[in-house]
Amino acid sequence: MAQGYLMIELGIMGLFGGFWSIAGTRLVREQGYPWLEKIGYAAGVVSLVLSIIYIVWGFTR
Repeated sequence: MAQGYLMIELGIMGLFGGFWSIAGTRLVREQGYPWLEKIGYAAGVVSLVLSIIYIVWGFTR
């Protein structure tokens, strides 16, 4: 059961990280780095998807 709580906690932290990564792409765009914007957006989406998987997996443990 403790592992489930840890996975849920990691998932919640990953959600925050994913949202910040996606939000940061706007600042990168304003600085003039379009290639970095794409990398940041992709990393944010991957983080959000993995976070949701961790949260669901944590609740099923």
